[in-house]
Amino acid sequence: MKGFTETTVDDIAQDATVSRGSLFWHFGTKEQLLWAVVEETFVTWVQAGMVADVGDAQGLDALRQALASHRRMVREHRDVWRLYHVLLGEALGPRAALAERFLALHGTLRGRVRAWITQGVASGELSCADPATTSIVLTAAVSGLVGHWLLDTDALDFDRAYDELERIVEAALGVRSVTAVRLTRVRTRSRT
Repeated sequence: MKGFTETTVDDIAQDATVSRGSLFWHFGTKEQLLWAVVEETFVTWVQAGMVADVGDAQGLDALRQALASHRRMVREHRDVWRLYHVLLGEALGPRAALAERFLALHGTLRGRVRAWITQGVASGELSCADPATTSIVLTAAVSGLVGHWLLDTDALDFDRAYDELERIVEAALGVRSVTAVRLTRVRTRSRT
């Protein structure tokens, strides 16, 4: 199995049983072809997987559902996530267009996470002074966890690590029990 650098457009065309010219006509470069695979998987997951899994949930429930959806997607599309991390590494170099594409994908995801955190804060369920920064940290932690797992699947128990990440997120967001949230609402109402 060849890596990103060693794989040529000819290799891809041969495996896909299409002409090299056809690949260039549709995608332009090897990088753009591989990005199309990552983007299609990511967009499909966000639109069909995560949105459906989260549904109308808000706050902590939405975060939990999104994390569960992501965990399933990573397991189902392991090779795409490996490609994602390879391309992310390439984006750190002199490839401004690739970096912009990653920023757009991450921005979409961070926006959703930020909205769920903000909803949780508004309901009194979560405590977070800066939902925007927290959404960046959370998405980076999830991406880092996946990257470490892909590097050494034998040493890292993915489910155990993901469970711990969820516990850390809940602790960091100051998750309050339903009873505490209700008591706070009652106290707030009685003061007005």
